[in-house]
This record gives sequence, C-alpha cells and structure tokens, in this order.
Amino acid sequence: YFKSARGNKMINNIKVVNKKVDEVSSFFSIFKKAKIKEEIKIKLDDINEELIKIPVLETKLNTTTQNYTSVQNEFSKHKEKSENEITMLNIKHNLVSNLLNAKSTNEGLFLYKETLYKEFLEFANNESSLANEAEAILQLQSIEKELELITAYPDLYKKNTIAVGGGFSAGKSEFISSFFNSDIKLPIGIEPTTAIPTYVMNNTDTKLIGCSHKGGAIDLSKIDSDFQSKLSHNFIKSFSFNLKEIMPFMVLGTIIDHEHICFIDTPGYNP
Repeated sequence: YFKSARGNKMINNIKVVNKKVDEVSSFFSIFKKAKIKEEIKIKLDDINEELIKIPVLETKLNTTTQNYTSVQNEFSKHKEKSENEITMLNIKHNLVSNLLNAKSTNEGLFLYKETLYKEFLEFANNESSLANEAEAILQLQSIEKELELITAYPDLYKKNTIAVGGGFSAGKSEFISSFFNSDIKLPIGIEPTTAIPTYVMNNTDTKLIGCSHKGGAIDLSKIDSDFQSKLSHNFIKSFSFNLKEIMPFMVLGTIIDHEHICFIDTPGYNP
C-alpha cells in the first residue's frame, strides 16, 4: 500500500510538473509569437516606408535620365560641330596649300611672264619716251590672265562661251543646271551661293577643277567629293583673305546636252 500510494503520488507530481511545463511552454510560445508578430510589423513598416520612397526615387531617376539625355545630346551636338569644323579646316588648308603649290608647266606662259616682269618692266622704267606705260602694262597683264586660262584648261577655248549674269538668287545656277544630263547640280539657295566664276562645259567624267592665279590647276574633287556645294559666299568670307586672288575661276566638267557650249556661272550682284 505504502509503495502504491507513494507511486501514485509521484505519478501525480509528474503530471503536475508536465502540466506546468506545458503551461510555461505555452506562455513562452505565446510570447515568442507576439515577438515575431512585432518584428514582422516592424519589418512591414520599414517596407512600407521604402515603398513610399519609390515614387520619389522614380521621379529622381526620371529627372536624372532626362538630364543625362540632355547632356548627351548637347555633347553630341558639340562633337558634331567640332568634327565639322575640323573637316572644314582640313578642306580649307588643303585647298590653299594645293593652290599655292599649283604652277603652270607651260613653257610659253613661263617665257611670257619672264619677258613681261623682267625685260619689259626694265625697258619701261628706262625708256622715258614710252607713251601710256601704265595702260600698256595693264593690257599685257590682261593677256597674261588669258594665257593662264588657256594653259590651265585648254579645252575652254574649243567651246562657244555663254556668260550667264544676274542678281542674287535670280536662278542663274538653276538655269545652267537644267542643261545637265548628270546627277550633279550647281548649288542654289536663297542666300548668295556662287562666289567664284565657274566655267561649265561638257565632259564624260564629272570633274571640278580649280585654276590658280599662277596658271596651275588642281582637282577639287580630290579635296572634297562635294566641293562645289561648299563654295558659297560664307565659305569665301571665312578666309582671312580673298580666296579669288589665288583661285580666280573654276571649271566644272559634266555631261551637258550641248557639247560645244561652255557656260560661265557668275557671282550675282546686289542692287
């Protein structure tokens, strides 16, 4: 009996302890769940705060993107402008250097110049009886220019020359271009375009020749494939000197309906 009563008591005590343990475990479980819920709420609040910031960040991102795009476009414009300026400087440098180096190889022209500027001037200075000395020199110099034209592009003197004149934007270049049977056209525009007299004649191969003040000739298409469109009044003004002094005229060869005609596209005049 004693053993039985003692065993029952121990069993009861174990049950009580187990119950207490369950209660304590339940208490701590509730406490743990509450803590987890609180932590979750804190995290959710943090997430909510971050979500609230997203529209602001999106606005900032859009503004930054727009600023970047604007800066990039501005950079592209400056880059393109700089590249165009560098290209134009190279064209101008090549043009001037080639013109200054271009000399006539015609022996007859060389002898004429030598006779005019050495023998004749020496004779004119020493001969006091020479009448109209200045007029004679001017006439001989005009002959020199004609000889330079002949030696620079002899085919010009095989043509019947027609000069086309008129005011700015009168349609001179467009009129001459109407005779072309090629894709090339003389430059036209509201602003003055033709700046240097251009002889236009029939030629199976399209070419643009610049004739120098020394009677030489250069192929302008080798400097720039679309050179004729760049020779506007603004282009001429961009030099620190008058370009016509070293390139008094040009010759454009292209396919023209009338083989034996040569047009001269002259600079327009103002009122």
